[in-house]
Amino acid sequence: MQRSVAGGKADGSISGIATERAGMIGSKLERRNSSSSLSKGKTAVIMPDADNAASISATAASVGHKADSLREAALSFDGAIAPDPELNKIEEGSILDREPPKTASHMVKNTALCSFCFGMGMSVLFIHVGTTTLAAKEFQSTAAATLPFGLMLVVQTFLSLPVQYAKRRFGQKVLYVLGGLSGVLSGIIDITASVERSFILLCVGAIFAGAANSLVNFLRFEVTQFVHRKYISFAVSAVLGGGVIAGFTGPLVSRFTRHTFSVEFSCTYMLMTVMWLLEVAALCCIDFQSVSLARAHAALHKEDVRPLVKIVRQPPFLVALLAGAISFGIMAGMMVVVPVAMRAVQPGSRRVDTKGPADLVYDFSDTSLISIFHYEAMFLPSFFTGYIIKRMTAEGTMVAGFAFLLAGPAIFYANTSYIVFVFGFVSLGIAWNLAYVGATTLVASFSRAGEKEIVNGFNDMIVFGTTALLSSSASFILRAMNDWHMFSTLYIVIAVPAALVVIVFAVLRLSGRLGCTG
Repeated sequence: MQRSVAGGKADGSISGIATERAGMIGSKLERRNSSSSLSKGKTAVIMPDADNAASISATAASVGHKADSLREAALSFDGAIAPDPELNKIEEGSILDREPPKTASHMVKNTALCSFCFGMGMSVLFIHVGTTTLAAKEFQSTAAATLPFGLMLVVQTFLSLPVQYAKRRFGQKVLYVLGGLSGVLSGIIDITASVERSFILLCVGAIFAGAANSLVNFLRFEVTQFVHRKYISFAVSAVLGGGVIAGFTGPLVSRFTRHTFSVEFSCTYMLMTVMWLLEVAALCCIDFQSVSLARAHAALHKEDVRPLVKIVRQPPFLVALLAGAISFGIMAGMMVVVPVAMRAVQPGSRRVDTKGPADLVYDFSDTSLISIFHYEAMFLPSFFTGYIIKRMTAEGTMVAGFAFLLAGPAIFYANTSYIVFVFGFVSLGIAWNLAYVGATTLVASFSRAGEKEIVNGFNDMIVFGTTALLSSSASFILRAMNDWHMFSTLYIVIAVPAALVVIVFAVLRLSGRLGCTG
């Protein structure tokens, strides 16, 4: 035993744990007595039924050495509580005493830092959408324009689960800082790609950018550890709200730094590298859980952890997974292909000439400006989404999101004027915010304490896998169809079945006919 906690030093966290452990012991004793599985020798030690649990609870509440008493009792019950070393540390107060309290300043500080880091990550993502897509088109071809972006999402998909296990092994801060440094490396590679005009190097840089972004997107889940449960939707919205600044910085950096240096795109990628460095500095200031603290919490809640297969079978999780994957996938597919379509659309026609000369109707400044409208539509609602979820529930918010998701591609049927592109693109941005934040909130509230990391990792693996598929194939499909309206129709066809599932689920949940089994 590393140290004993004197009665004067025993704080509220230890008392809470002592009471919880006593209740667990009492519950197990009742089950053992009812099944008559205790040996005669053990019966002499264990008091019958709930009396023993009450005795232990009273002892834990009155004696100064609460943790020591429970530990000794646990050992005498021959496995009633597994003698986990980290759990012993919890009971002695040597780990949880170091956990920062969820005070207002603690919540605001860490939420703000998570929001800033998310904003930097999104700024880089939008630079890739505006600059790397164009660079790939110039270095290779129109058909390959979205390939680096899709490759980035593929890497992000495959790393979604492994990084969750790695965080348990090495700690959250170590993994997030390594992710930021991976982003710095991607920026350096992209600078080299711009100098060499190498499509291959753009793809290599996208691989490291995908590794970095695989962690950035988890910040919307990580922020929940810093706030009380009732503030989860507000915290998630606040983190996603960090994308508001990114909605300006990404497109503007792409637009005004393209020709700053003699080497095209090199200044853009240099500023992108600086953004990653700023994110690394901010990540170092976030109060992430230490490795020992994370393991202690995992040990405390290990009895509540369900198998992943059982979690995935639950209707709330399945619907949240479907809503997040389809809303993100359709939005991302449209996001990367709309600028390409605008620069290839035929005057007064719905056809796009991806093989013809560029800038037939709209130039690079037009596509940059419309991207700003879209990005702000994605993130500005985040300041209100928390209140919307509180008023409409997460299910109702997802339904509203899918209404906008269907409206976006439908608006493009009108014509190929600039104002139509603006309204359609803005509708897709609002759709993503409502559906994605609603789905994220439902996933975060459904999973239990000991299973959040694995559940979040599996969720993002499916979400970004779908997004990678739809975004990386978008330019190829557009070129094959050569018809902007047909392309929009394809995305509506994909969205309709998911929208129907979300609507039916919301009606059943809100009417009380489908409970949450999580």
